[in-house]
Amino acid sequence: MSKPLSCSWSGVFPAATTQFDSALQVDLPATQRVQQALLQDGVHGLVLMGTVGEGNSLSAEEKRAVLKGAVEVSAGKAPVIVGVSEFTTATAATFARDAEALGATGLMVLPAMVYVPTPAELEFHFRTVAAATGLPIMLYNNPPSYRVNIDIATLQRLADVANIVAIKESAADSRRFTDLINEFGERFVLFAGLDDVAFEGLVLGAKGWVSGLTNAFPAESLWLYEALRQGDLERARALYRWFMPLLHLDAEHDLVQSIKLAEADHGPRVRARATAAAAAVGRAARASDRDDRARAGCASVNTASIRVIDSHTGGEPTRLVLEGGPDLGDGPIADRVQRFKERFDNYRCAVVNEPRGSDALVGALLVEPHRADCRLGVIFFNNVGYLGMCGHGTIGLIASLKFAGRLAPGAVKIDTPVGAVEVELHADGRISVANVVSYRSHRHVTVQVPGIGPVTGDVAWGGNWFFLISRHDQIIDLKRVESLTDFSWRGPRGHQCSRAPAGRSCGTVRTLGSAGRSQPKFRAVPGQGL
Repeated sequence: MSKPLSCSWSGVFPAATTQFDSALQVDLPATQRVQQALLQDGVHGLVLMGTVGEGNSLSAEEKRAVLKGAVEVSAGKAPVIVGVSEFTTATAATFARDAEALGATGLMVLPAMVYVPTPAELEFHFRTVAAATGLPIMLYNNPPSYRVNIDIATLQRLADVANIVAIKESAADSRRFTDLINEFGERFVLFAGLDDVAFEGLVLGAKGWVSGLTNAFPAESLWLYEALRQGDLERARALYRWFMPLLHLDAEHDLVQSIKLAEADHGPRVRARATAAAAAVGRAARASDRDDRARAGCASVNTASIRVIDSHTGGEPTRLVLEGGPDLGDGPIADRVQRFKERFDNYRCAVVNEPRGSDALVGALLVEPHRADCRLGVIFFNNVGYLGMCGHGTIGLIASLKFAGRLAPGAVKIDTPVGAVEVELHADGRISVANVVSYRSHRHVTVQVPGIGPVTGDVAWGGNWFFLISRHDQIIDLKRVESLTDFSWRGPRGHQCSRAPAGRSCGTVRTLGSAGRSQPKFRAVPGQGL
């Protein structure tokens, strides 16, 4: 048994679908948008053109185009493993060489199609393909679909092939995982490959899951994987039991049709499939969605569902929008906020206003970052407008992503409309936030407040503008919340900072309190939330 290539593959790898147009030609832009949406959802890698990816329905040119497009979308952020499923060993070896040249991270190699091989022929096929490339290889064992079982004896002989590093195991009998580990130890990295045996495979030692239903339910798949990774069997069992009727679809003969129907009705194409700002969510894309709405500049968001996680940071509520957000395009986050304001403000109201929200609730829309050094992007908003930065919202964002299984402990940089924010998720669950550069812009600014008279304070920047009042005659006590809110709301909300940096106008956020750190403070935010 030779020393294999190093293989760090683990996590949830969707067997990504390939999109076709109405003429049944590959729709490469739509395929790329689906891949991008899955990566944005937080999957750990992509598997292309396997069973669900309909590799055997594609021409040689289409296969290479789909792979090239996925490599472009991934941009090195996640592994791109491409299926090698051909009728002959020679064409499989040729595609393996081409895939390496096109930038694939690895290969998922199937037995040659149609004719059931003998064990010797199966071994020859895998050895020949492996010899044609330096890429790491995942063998795909799927006896129900392809009538071929890669038996233990064949794997023993293949163990001396250094770049055969992993096995996607789709046998219906979960005892297979234990048999492989008993025989080979850690020689091969195991992936669960049949959705309705994924729980069993991951519990028995598989490092990852190549999943069909993840195309339609990425968040739930990641939650299940993360619960098992953390040893939370109670939560994992509950998720798995809920998920099982859908996961059974992956074991049916019409799995591709079923998974693509589920994807069209519920999947990550919520963000991916429309080129217009009014992407249709929760159903299959229609030409009219893309064309008519693009011409009309329609800004509605027809969402069948919006997936959110609600959290609170010391009582301050945050609502993280995971899926179902408006298509804001790309570019700097500040530019996308402007599009949000101009075209989708009704969406903001629907997310945070009554009856599902409140004055105090801050919404957080998860978006792709623009800055190359950032892993996440976010837009904060509340019931009256948009925020440049929100400290408790950032903590809620990180805690929610951890809960969803999308974020492991460590440092992460977040792109916001006002710059990059650095966050540390500690192993014990604590969250540290390093805000954008904050400073006092003006000292002792006096403004006339109707009904109150002159009010003096300092103007400060911390991602939003604050008016800090240390000298006042207000008694800060929770029993006086209404009068304190009234005083603050009457305050210098319209005060303009003559020396404010470009793009930063004084907002309506104010803080009242005494200068001493040990003294009580009162903060009023836009919308009269506390």
